[in-house]
Amino acid sequence: GLARKYNLMILSDEIYEKLILNGQPHISIASLDWDLPMVTFNGLSKCYLAPGFRIGWAIVSGVPELVEDYTEAMRKLARARLCANHPKQFAIMAALKGSQDHVTDTIDKLEKRRDLTVDRLNTIPGISCHRPDGAFYAFPKLNVAVDDKDFVKSLIRETGVVVVHGSGFGPLPESPHFRIVFLPPEDILDEAYDRIEKYMKKHF
Repeated sequence: GLARKYNLMILSDEIYEKLILNGQPHISIASLDWDLPMVTFNGLSKCYLAPGFRIGWAIVSGVPELVEDYTEAMRKLARARLCANHPKQFAIMAALKGSQDHVTDTIDKLEKRRDLTVDRLNTIPGISCHRPDGAFYAFPKLNVAVDDKDFVKSLIRETGVVVVHGSGFGPLPESPHFRIVFLPPEDILDEAYDRIEKYMKKHF
C-alpha cells in the first residue's frame, strides 16, 4: 500500500471502536499488517462515556527498529507538554478490564436514535440523510441552494436547534451538509426535527 511504498507511519484514531452499530465488528488497522509503523489512538471519552476525564492513550506498533524514534519523541512530548490527571489514569485499567455491559445498552439506544434521526430527516423536503454505521452523528445533505454556515446560523437563531456546518468536516462547498448529534432522548430529538422541518418549509 501507500504507507509501505512511501515509508509512512499510519496514525489511526479509533476512539469509537466499541460504538459500531448494526452488529458489525471493529477491525483495527494495526491488526491488518504487523510490521507497518502505526500509532493507534484511543481513550475513555466516547466508548466509556467519560469525556470529562480527558484521558487517552496511544499504542505504537510495527517493527521495533522502525518505530523507536517515534516512540521516544512521543514520550518526550508527553513528559514536557501533557499533564493527564494522575488519579483518573487508574480508571483506564478499570474500564478496560471491567464489565462492558454499558456498551450494549449504549448501542441499543444509539441505534434507536440513529434510526429516528435518519427516518425523520429523510421526510423533510430539501434534506437527505445516509444511515451511519457507527458513533452518534448524522451528516445530512442540504439539497437546496444555501451556504451551510449561513444555514446553521439562521437555524439556531430561529429555532434554537444547534447543528454544525458540514464544510468544517471536508465536503466541497457546493455540496452543503450539516452534522447533528443524536445522543439526546427521542422526545428531544423529535422536537428538534419538528423545528427543522418547520424551518425548511418556511425558507425553501
